[in-house]
Amino acid sequence: MYPANENSDLLSPAVRRVDSGTAVLEAAGEIDLGSAPLLAARLDEVLVRRPAVLVVDLAGVEFMGAAGLNVLVRGHQSAARGGTALHLIAGRHVRRVVTLCGLAGVLRVHDALHARSPDPNMRLIGWNRTG
Repeated sequence: MYPANENSDLLSPAVRRVDSGTAVLEAAGEIDLGSAPLLAARLDEVLVRRPAVLVVDLAGVEFMGAAGLNVLVRGHQSAARGGTALHLIAGRHVRRVVTLCGLAGVLRVHDALHARSPDPNMRLIGWNRTG
C-alpha cells in the first residue's frame, strides 16, 4: 500500500484484547502517509484471525489524513469479505473526516464519548481503556 515510515512514533496501534470472537485494536497519535502502513499492518494481522467483530478504537487519534481514511476503507472491505463486522470508535476529528468524505453511511462509527454504552448491542465495545 504505502511505504512504512520506520521513524514514525506518532502512531502506536496495538491489539488490546481478543476474546469471544471480538478483537479490539487501539491506535493513538497521528495517521498520515508515513504512519498509515503501521495501522494497515495491524488491521491485517487481526483480520487474518477472522474475528466475528473488530473494534478499532481511534479515540486517541489526533490527526487522520487521506492515507488513514484509505486504510480504514480497505480494512472495512477486507473485514466484510471475511465476515467480520468492523466498528470504529472515534473522537470528533476522525468522525468529521469520515463525514466530510461521505463515508458516514459506509463505516460504522461510534462516538468515543458513548463507547461504554450499557446497551447490549454496544457491549462489543465495552473494554477497559488503558492509558
